[in-house]
Amino acid sequence: MNFYIQTSLCYDKKSEPWIKCTRKIIMRINLIAFFIALACFQVSASSFAQKITLKQKNAALTDALRVIEAQSGYYIFYNTPMLRDAAPVNVNLKNASLDQALKALLDGQLFTYAIIDRTVVIQRKERVLMDVLRDYFRAINIRGRVLDEGGQPLAGASVKIKGSNRVVMTNGEGLFELRGVDEKAIIVISFIGYEPKELRADSDLTNIKLILTSSKLEEVMVSTGYQTLPKERATGSFSVVPRETLKRRMETNLLDRIEGSVPGLFMKNGDINIRGVSTLYGNRTPLYVVDGFPYEGSTNYLINDDIADIYVLKDAAAASIYGSRAANGVIVITTKKGSPGKTRISYSNSFFITPLPDVSYFNFMNAKETVDLQQELFNLTHHDYSDYIKRTAQPKAIEALYLNKYEGLSDDQLNATLNKLRGLDNRSQLEGLLMQKQFKQQHNFSVSGGNEVHEFRLSANYTRNSGYNIGSNSNEINLNLNENVRISKWLTAGVNMTTYFSDNKFSPINALGYYRSAMPYEMLQDENGENLRWNYRKSSYEIERLIGLGLHDESFNPLNELDKFDGLGKSNYVRLNGNVNAKIIKGLSLDLKYQIEKGGNYSKSYYKKTAYTVKNMVNDATKMENGVAELNVPNGGQIYEGRGDSRSYTARAQLNFDRQIAAKHHTTSLIGMEQRSVMGSSTNTHRMGYDDNNLRYVPVNAVDLAKIPGTESVNDEFSYDETQNNNFGAYEDRFVSVYANVGHTYNDRYNITGSVRIDDSNLFGADPKYRHQPLWSVGASWQLSKESFMKNIRWLNNLSLRATYGLNGNVAQGVGPYLQATTIYNMEAEAMATLITNPPNKSLRWESTAVTNIGLDFSILNDRISGSIDLYGRKSTDLLGERETDPTNAFGTALVNYGSLYNRGIELGLNSTIIKSDNFSWNTNVSLSFNKNRMTEISTRHETVYGYTDGGGIEKVGYPMSSLFNFKWAGLDPTNGTVMVYDKDGNVVKNYDAQGGYVANMTDVNGLEYAGTLRPTYTIGFNNSFRYKQFSVAIQLIANGGNVMRDATPSILSKNNLSQNVDRRVMNFWRKAGDEKIPGVMPAPDLNNTGNSYFASLWYAANINTLKADYIKIRSINFTYDLTTALFKKRKDVNALLTFQVRDPYKWFRNDKGLDPEAYAQSSIYAERTMPVTPVYSLGASVNF
Repeated sequence: MNFYIQTSLCYDKKSEPWIKCTRKIIMRINLIAFFIALACFQVSASSFAQKITLKQKNAALTDALRVIEAQSGYYIFYNTPMLRDAAPVNVNLKNASLDQALKALLDGQLFTYAIIDRTVVIQRKERVLMDVLRDYFRAINIRGRVLDEGGQPLAGASVKIKGSNRVVMTNGEGLFELRGVDEKAIIVISFIGYEPKELRADSDLTNIKLILTSSKLEEVMVSTGYQTLPKERATGSFSVVPRETLKRRMETNLLDRIEGSVPGLFMKNGDINIRGVSTLYGNRTPLYVVDGFPYEGSTNYLINDDIADIYVLKDAAAASIYGSRAANGVIVITTKKGSPGKTRISYSNSFFITPLPDVSYFNFMNAKETVDLQQELFNLTHHDYSDYIKRTAQPKAIEALYLNKYEGLSDDQLNATLNKLRGLDNRSQLEGLLMQKQFKQQHNFSVSGGNEVHEFRLSANYTRNSGYNIGSNSNEINLNLNENVRISKWLTAGVNMTTYFSDNKFSPINALGYYRSAMPYEMLQDENGENLRWNYRKSSYEIERLIGLGLHDESFNPLNELDKFDGLGKSNYVRLNGNVNAKIIKGLSLDLKYQIEKGGNYSKSYYKKTAYTVKNMVNDATKMENGVAELNVPNGGQIYEGRGDSRSYTARAQLNFDRQIAAKHHTTSLIGMEQRSVMGSSTNTHRMGYDDNNLRYVPVNAVDLAKIPGTESVNDEFSYDETQNNNFGAYEDRFVSVYANVGHTYNDRYNITGSVRIDDSNLFGADPKYRHQPLWSVGASWQLSKESFMKNIRWLNNLSLRATYGLNGNVAQGVGPYLQATTIYNMEAEAMATLITNPPNKSLRWESTAVTNIGLDFSILNDRISGSIDLYGRKSTDLLGERETDPTNAFGTALVNYGSLYNRGIELGLNSTIIKSDNFSWNTNVSLSFNKNRMTEISTRHETVYGYTDGGGIEKVGYPMSSLFNFKWAGLDPTNGTVMVYDKDGNVVKNYDAQGGYVANMTDVNGLEYAGTLRPTYTIGFNNSFRYKQFSVAIQLIANGGNVMRDATPSILSKNNLSQNVDRRVMNFWRKAGDEKIPGVMPAPDLNNTGNSYFASLWYAANINTLKADYIKIRSINFTYDLTTALFKKRKDVNALLTFQVRDPYKWFRNDKGLDPEAYAQSSIYAERTMPVTPVYSLGASVNF
């Protein structure tokens, strides 16, 4: 007799597959004959002599059945999905009969068996009336709450009845409810990154705490924004930011919270990249996706407490479905949703204090050092006492020296003046009168709940921040509403709205800037508290002269300007999206989604008529005609206004298929179409003679103001470019896309995936052959640990191999298929003119990046150590780069798609549980990334020593991006203290002539030396967390390096006579023969001011002034105490935490100059120290009930 098994399964509302649909599963030839045969067979195993030996502990039932099948020679027939609900098996059998073995395996399970000839059929037990009645009278309703090790609610934890398929998820407050549960049932609670916990059923399971451990791969879900699937079925390179990290960190900037937690992600001063940079002129930032939609807003618009998960998509298989925007990686953010159950309320309050910066980092000179150096230089050389020098403001020490030499100031008066200046220090006045500590306060509130039909979550955030400048502050409000409705069994709908409002107040002065721009002896007030006049722009002589002409008094003191300015800024943002999901048939559904975003901003800077800025402009534009002042700029206030708006929409229709199509085959696929538009506009205006009370202004003739000779300015002329502050702008980017993704899993261990996307956009060229090019990916993974040959490796819990290849894209910005131009004022023509900024590029196309990725995921020692290793290569082609063109077209160079770049790297993510007990635990997380790149095709922009030694680095074939080249230092000339360098042959090159003038003798680029790349090649994050009872500590270290940077060395001294404060190293300059041997000595001053950019390059770009840019910082230390037990002993539904955090308390740099790469700026060949990174102290409390 022959039997045929139908592979498709028939499902019924009230039963498992194939049990109620026997006619479609068993036997197609002769059904009656089958039942006759069945009656003839003895349903017993007693007559068979084959013995079974089996020892299994916590094994899957299916695995145990395979062993019995192999030993007995019987074919065991069962439905795989049905046995997924089976409890783990624990048996120890020796020489047992088949019947005994099967009874032992199925003891306590919901299954039974039948032996038919040499076939064993496993099926679910039939329930009789007494079973139903018995279960009814002993059933209970269970309510409970799941918490993490710190006592915080765990949203999305799985709560399952062991041995069944009943499972619920905890809501946003960690609550769950199960009705009609057998009182003898075992409840299993699990969550990503935590040890699962089993508890006997009880009506009250409040405050179940899970212990943190390394996450198991099969538990992790990843989201691409288009679909969510188990990580074990994903072939791409994903990183999931631990939820514990998001909850623990207190930074108000969301991206700061994920730093150091994701291999391959590098952050510095707000800039972020994933796996290096793959473009020269295109967009370099990752694509942000929030709740499934590309996101155009700032991450500041999101409420941090609303963030549920963050996923980072790094390779082509993970990100290529985003097409021409995916080359820089994708950061997917999902927000929290409501869930059925009791309404929950959460509140938190945080305070952040940032002390005034430690200005000793600048290494500035004090007043005595400044005066001594100014006097020494003045005696060596100074500008002639011209009318210009007499009328412009000089530093007070220099002013006194000029008055002594040319205006009759006696030596005693000079010495008295200089000695007084030496004894002054304005730092305490700057900090006490113009600055304040930064103080930020943040409040978060949320309420969530729902039922089986409707779920909701409402949250709000308020943040107030005061800046360093006195009088500056900001207020921000965020509101978020998320609702989901189950309309029917096959139709659900959801809506989400996010709003953001900010109100900022600005100060008219930059107090921090006065550390550098003001001499250290420039005091704000005298001993009596009277405001002092600063030497600012114009001298006392010039100010008195202008007053004598009847013009404005331009005396300046920052304190006088505080009440003469009104600066404010406002911004708003709204994001509204909706979705409808319709289940068409089993496994097939349709998603319809739509999102709109709209933002606006407004800024106002109003200078009153008595403000220094107004008086200076009015005076400078005034002409005196026969003793009568002719005002070209009207008296009255001046206002600068800016307005901008942004809008975007995304419409998407997507079919999803996710189904087990056979016992060992599972397919997930989607296909969709998307239309997207991003647009915006801006307006800037400047009005003179303005009165903020009546909103009136005085019109001016912009052409007449463009250039006025013979005015009362110190330059004797006035110019005003109206287009700088009066302009309009607009942009619109449009995309139409079709995409598809498919994944197939065989036997729960072999996965293949593929995706494709075709984009069309107005950003691409008009040539048809460059449009509609598909971006795609393929991938495969193998769950090796599930193979039978790996079962005996007890210490190995998981091992998975991944491999992907695909093509990502990047959108070109700044150029287009059509000619681009802007309007300017042409001084020579004395009229408005059109400036062509970019020629048309009909062949413009996206930049393409082909990505190869090989990854290994592992977990060992009962999941105490887990992690992943990824090796990748990224070849970027069609990069936009400057290339020489036919000069007869009016453009010497143009941006065209021709460059290529290769990135390669390795990433390691490692999680470990070092100690784990009920009262104490210690967990670590390591994120390690190495990345190197090399230009394979590019034209170096400037083939000169000036271009090669530019501080921003250059692109050159065979070298990394942003390569730095230097002169080879040969010391200082002992005869005059000028810089000497080596040429390519090792010969010393001197750079002056017989008359002592500087000559560019070293112009061969082959004599330069490659120093390294400006871009970090490695980044490390090291996280440690400790817990003892209710107290926990988390410490994060970050490290970056492998690159170089130019020293922020001071300029070579000249006749400019120190117009601002500088690094005190400037005092150590060459004065006489032999000084060149002094360590760190600077070149001799340029007394004749004959030096040029070459002369400056010799010093700044000398290889002795290039430093290693590696650094290590303790990014944060976080202390948390669980107050729940102490404050709410009788309230099991309440959770309270107290948290203290300090950010950036310690740092180490791999250079002997104390130069912080995060407090540093490079401009052309020059570099300077910027405001030091200051520790931030935070204190917060939260309560949930």
